[in-house]
Parts: sequence; structure tokens; C-alpha cells
Amino acid sequence: MSNLLKNKSTWLQSEIETPLACSACGKTELLPKYTGVEDWTFGNTAGSWSYKICSNCASLNLAPRPKEEFIGRAYTSYYTHGASDQNDSVATKTLKRNKPRKKLRDYFKKIYVRNRYLLGKETPMLTKIYFSWKPNKQLEIDQLYRHVPALQHYVNQGVSPRLLDVGCGDGIFLERMAELGWNVLGCDFDVKAVRGCKQKGLVVELGGLEKFDGEQELFEVITMSHVIEHVYQPLKMMQKAMRLLKPGGILWCETPNANSAIHQRYGSYWRGLEAPRHVIIFTTESLKTLVKNAGFEEVHPLQRLNPTEKILAASEEMANGRLPGKIYRVRSRALKKIAKQIDRTAFRCPEAKEFITLCAIKA
Repeated sequence: MSNLLKNKSTWLQSEIETPLACSACGKTELLPKYTGVEDWTFGNTAGSWSYKICSNCASLNLAPRPKEEFIGRAYTSYYTHGASDQNDSVATKTLKRNKPRKKLRDYFKKIYVRNRYLLGKETPMLTKIYFSWKPNKQLEIDQLYRHVPALQHYVNQGVSPRLLDVGCGDGIFLERMAELGWNVLGCDFDVKAVRGCKQKGLVVELGGLEKFDGEQELFEVITMSHVIEHVYQPLKMMQKAMRLLKPGGILWCETPNANSAIHQRYGSYWRGLEAPRHVIIFTTESLKTLVKNAGFEEVHPLQRLNPTEKILAASEEMANGRLPGKIYRVRSRALKKIAKQIDRTAFRCPEAKEFITLCAIKA
């Protein structure tokens, strides 16, 4: 696999550190889990990395890892430089497939979005029947809109709601929410992504939540889609989000799941590791505990369509010595059978799903 790492950036010993405690829970009981993990996702970063598992909370920690001030070097070919973000792409592609049925899907999607996310009204019966027949379609829409409350909920209170998307990438989600009528703001460390957002007319800051140091109670909703696994001090980040939310505000967070069924199958070749960018991989319980330790009292898991084929296909490519690229579906009958088995496992045991998706409410 090492021969796939082209134009790779190298690391000096002075640019590497070894964390002594788990980034999720702070305990020091870190045990070896994987060694020899390389950048098998993008192939642009040198180094052989190790992950350790916390014996207290079972989170995976990259150790050793690049120091925080040097990690930006690993993001030169990251997906926010492209046309769509990692998480919306599969759902968007799914909605565009089967063109003869697309008009029908779009019709019911429009009705559902209008009632669920704009007006806060009950979904009409015919639309309910359609989604009872196609439940995955409703899950796809909900993940596109990140389960946020209906806009009308705030309008009825005389509030013009503000939403902050941390790690907003190319701004697709911000555009989607702005179209509904939300006042949106984003932040991201990716210079190219921020430039692209500003060209679209979006208000986006270069950086993270430190851009709001000294401020509080600014937003009704803060979202973090596949961000916290990149963060060196996740508890501090959650505490900052807590401070920036208004009372009753909602934090929405999604991240890879260390207990996912595909991880159990592929081990160090699991797409969710992504060394050295993913420095901490949570379990459902360790993430819930972190969020509660940040001051949130209510934490609720959310339903999300499992991206089984995408992650399975990418992990299979990596296990066979190939960079995954933009692969969204498995090709062989054998892998399709495995994908169905994984979906059944995730249905019976949500803790085995690929991503952890939750919301937390500030009291």
C-alpha cells in the first residue's frame, strides 16, 4: 500500500506527539489496537500510524499523532476541496437515481420538507403512505436537513433563528437551510472551502469555534457533521458549543462509530479510521458521555440511513491495496450479500451502525 502514497508530505520527529490520555474521557488506560496504519484514503500523507483503544470508554485514539499545529498538512487533498461533501453525496446521488420515478420522489420530498422543516405541520396522509412504502427516502431527507426543528417553530415565537455549521465544507447544507429561511453562518479550517462558500454568497469564517471566543448565546442550532473526530480537544469544543447556544438550543453531531459492523470486519482497513486526520473515534456511549460532561442534559440518538455500501466498498478497496476514490456501491454479488447482512445487524443493533448521530439540548 505504501507505493500508493504519491506527493506525500513527510513529518519530522519534532512534529509528532504521543497523547498520554484518551481524548474522549481523559483516562490514561490506552492499549495498542492497530499499528502500521497509513493514509489509505487519499494517499497524500506519509507516515505509519498507530491507534490505541481506551480501556475505560473503548474510543480509538491516534497515538502517536501529528501535533495540532502541523496537522493541516494532511488536508491538502481533502474532500471539502471537491464539489460536494462526504455525507450528503450518497443521499443526493440516491435521490437522483431512477429518473422515471424521480418526479414522484421529488413531489413527495417537497411536500415532506415543506411540512416537516418549514411549517412544522403533520405530514399529509398520502405522503405518509408513500414514505411507509419507502422509509429509507424519509431517512435520506432527514439526514440532508439534519433533523433540525421546523422554521415556523421559531417564527411563532418572534425569533429569526440562527444556525452555525462547524466544518461547513463547501456549504451545501448552509445553502439548503438558507433556502428554508434560516440565518446561516459557517466556519471551516479549509481555505479553499471557505473561498468557495464566499463565492456563493455565504457568510463563512476561516477557523473554528475559537472565532467566537468571548461571545455566548448566539445560535438556536449548531451542527457538526464529521468534525469531532478531527478535534484534539473535543470536550473543550463541546463546551464552546454549549456556551454559544441559546437556552433550549440544539447541538447536532455526527461522527464515525468505533463499534460499527464494518469496522469489526475490516479492522485497520476500515474507511472510518482515516489516519492521520481522524485522531479520535468515539463509541455511542463515549460520545454521549462527552456531550453530557460538556453541560448538555438531554442527549438523544437519531435515526440515520446506514451508508453500508459506500463504506464497505471503500474499505474493500483499501484492504486490497487500492485508494477508494469516489466509490459508492459494491460491485460483486458476494459483497452485496455481506452488505445486506451488515444492514440486518445494524437494524437489530443500532450501536453497530456506521455513524453515530445525535442531538443534545441546552437547558
